[in-house]
Amino acid sequence: MSPVMIWVALAIVFVLLVIAKPSFLFICFAAGALIAALATVVTDSYLTQVVLFAVCSIAAIPVSRPLADRWSRSRNAGQ
Repeated sequence: MSPVMIWVALAIVFVLLVIAKPSFLFICFAAGALIAALATVVTDSYLTQVVLFAVCSIAAIPVSRPLADRWSRSRNAGQ
């Protein structure tokens, strides 16, 4: 299996985890996996892909946290 397919499959697994157990953290990992999949076009280095996955996943947390809080508040307001 090609590296891009592995990263895409991993992103799909993280999206399925979000569906099974809603958590903004899994979305961050899915975004990181998709960015790592795009990185396979540029580099064949697995180390670079893994580092990019980790950095992008961690960087997505502070970005997505306010969005997740806003979504949670609007969802709970309707109850």
